[in-house]
Amino acid sequence: MSWRDAQHLVIGSVRSRSDLASGAGWSQNAAGLYYSKTFGFGLVDVEALTRNARDWAPVGEQLTCQQEYGEGVVVVAAQGREIRRVALEADECR
Repeated sequence: MSWRDAQHLVIGSVRSRSDLASGAGWSQNAAGLYYSKTFGFGLVDVEALTRNARDWAPVGEQLTCQQEYGEGVVVVAAQGREIRRVALEADECR
């Protein structure tokens, strides 16, 4: 089992955010998952985690996509609260 498998299992085994404080500043990420700066993705339900792990199928290797731009690779990073987004077309992921 890889770190990615463990990550998917843990996040997939959290209790719903209704079990936590309503004022925790919940936001939805691009994958449709809710998170908060206070609770992360939520409280892990260990029973659900164990049950899910029994029938787990590996998620596979992480794919990384890069696009050459000018003299180097474009890096997109969050700086404080501002997120800079760059739209690029990539022919291949490795």
